[in-house]
Amino acid sequence: MSSPRHSGTSLPFGRLCADYYALSAPLTVEYPDVPYYREALSTLQGRILEAAVGTGRLLLPLLKAGYAVDGADDSPFMLSHCRAAVERSGLVSHLHLADIRSGAFTGRYRAIIIAFGTFSLFADASSADAVLRNAWRHLDDGGVLFLDIPQAPSGSTTPRSLQQSRTVTGTDGTTIVMHEVVSPTARSRITCHRVRYEEWREDRLLACESQHLSMRWYSELQIVALLRSVGFHPVSTVRNFGAATLDPGWGEILSIAAHKPLLHRRAAMPN
Repeated sequence: MSSPRHSGTSLPFGRLCADYYALSAPLTVEYPDVPYYREALSTLQGRILEAAVGTGRLLLPLLKAGYAVDGADDSPFMLSHCRAAVERSGLVSHLHLADIRSGAFTGRYRAIIIAFGTFSLFADASSADAVLRNAWRHLDDGGVLFLDIPQAPSGSTTPRSLQQSRTVTGTDGTTIVMHEVVSPTARSRITCHRVRYEEWREDRLLACESQHLSMRWYSELQIVALLRSVGFHPVSTVRNFGAATLDPGWGEILSIAAHKPLLHRRAAMPN
């Protein structure tokens, strides 16, 4: 068996990770956050940014619904999948490589979306604060920041330890196997996620990638307080995208709409 190429943790979302998500979350499926966002954005007029856009799972149906949505991601591999999907659709979106903690996005937006658990991966306080403040800088006054925050099971502050594997198959017969080990840490509300992606063709290992990620499990009170400390007000919440139940694979989700006050610009002007 030939030696596979191996990449460490310096690139959190590498080629195999992007290929895995493109196969495991196909764009032909409508996910439960899509109708939620179609409705939530319907009262807002202006440009929208999906930060950490990934493969375009949410961006593409919003484009098809007529919204002007840009996308940003710090993974060139994720952006490559997203760009290809947008081009196939015949629609237009401005996609650019940017770190959502500090990236200079193209102008200001009426809404910024950080979807399905992405914000929780900025587990240390300084990174989380940087993400929120960068979003604030790129929002119009009166604009809205949308976050989707996974919730720990009822009665606990973090999920239990977990080991799981899942296999997806590409059109060329190549398979990608994802192995994940989730462990609690000594830090309150933080879990460690060790993930390995393996690319196989028949019995030959072609490539592998490893990720070591941390995830913070915010309570509703904690995330609302954090947003208000940055200046967002009002902050509203809804669970499970307003649905009675979600597929078990989604767990429980807290969706947040955090408003940048209309008077911010006026209040900031010197006398």
